[in-house]
Amino acid sequence: WAKSPTDIRPEQLKAAADMFSNAIKNAGLSFGNNHDQFVRSFVSSLIAKRFVILTGLSGSGKTQIAQKFGQWFGTQHYDVIPVRPDWTGPEPLIGFEDALVQRKDGIPVWNVPRVLEFCVQCRQDPLRPHLILLDEMNLAHVEQYFADFLSGMESGEPVLPDVGWDPSNKQWLLLSRDRLSIPENLFVVGTVNVDETTYMFSPKVLDRAQTIEFRVLSQDLPKNAVGFPKPSLVSPGPDEHLKALLDAARDDNWQQKHVDSSFGEQLARDLSGFHEILKDVGFEFGFRVLYESGRFAAIFKAMAPDSTYDQILDLVVMQKLLPRLHGSRRRIEALLCQIASICHGGFPGSKDFDPLGANVDISAAKLRFSFEKLRRMIHRLRADHFASFAE
Repeated sequence: WAKSPTDIRPEQLKAAADMFSNAIKNAGLSFGNNHDQFVRSFVSSLIAKRFVILTGLSGSGKTQIAQKFGQWFGTQHYDVIPVRPDWTGPEPLIGFEDALVQRKDGIPVWNVPRVLEFCVQCRQDPLRPHLILLDEMNLAHVEQYFADFLSGMESGEPVLPDVGWDPSNKQWLLLSRDRLSIPENLFVVGTVNVDETTYMFSPKVLDRAQTIEFRVLSQDLPKNAVGFPKPSLVSPGPDEHLKALLDAARDDNWQQKHVDSSFGEQLARDLSGFHEILKDVGFEFGFRVLYESGRFAAIFKAMAPDSTYDQILDLVVMQKLLPRLHGSRRRIEALLCQIASICHGGFPGSKDFDPLGANVDISAAKLRFSFEKLRRMIHRLRADHFASFAE
């Protein structure tokens, strides 16, 4: 790669996240009373894992926050790719050899879609972050069109064709039969809406992403519907902040150098406790989830140093554990109740706990966001006899 990442201090990450949070607020995009924490969670998720899935209520700002982050990188450094229902293979992302065009020199002509062209651009400017937004990602089967790309991001193995532009003939050419890796400066955000026209994500996809749910509270709605502005463009961020985010994202061991071991040990104990409960129903997780949870927690702690341990654990449970849960009432109701009990009062939890009970004080929950999500899942489970994280 062009240059090894420098070691980024926690205060540098905090400064970058704060500036982006203020920038989108000034542009007219606000996420209510928890705006700063929500934005820090989004930025931390992308730095911890360069693939983030945004799900939740339609019109709640999923596409907007991804667009604004791309604009903050620079308008020429992001692209929005609408996913089509007819994407049934990797060709919409990595292209294919154009067999209908024959060159006299025998060099293959390659049909290059926008995603692959954007990856070429990333490689030509390796020291600046780039962002692709896959809009309505689950309009097609994600496993069919995104498998090669997802594998390349996860393993670091080469999956992209080696292509180059021929300006004289205005063609994309396959320069060699070698494959190239996904650029390290590429961030991918996918938005998800769930209805009768979309497909569910498989656990293996959710396992390889940070999943953030968007909701709109009644108190967060603007007081003047007529005077409510449409968000405007965000100016590109300072180079030092963009470099800090990119170098932290490229440094796979950043969390080991900037967070004390006691924090990591406490997080590991709590995740092990959840693992013991999840394994009884077949939802246990592996080393990847533990690593990515610790990495996200460390980066979020750097961006929000005033946050408590329970607030950080709440986000970890919400983004890495709960998206795995789905199934029938017979299979998962007792599990959801026990996890809700832990989120409300701590370990060990009880399967007999009813989070929808009239005497349950929601405001007293230790892990507030996770507990409220579990309440909604249990409510749907009892109404429809099936529930999943995506609503």
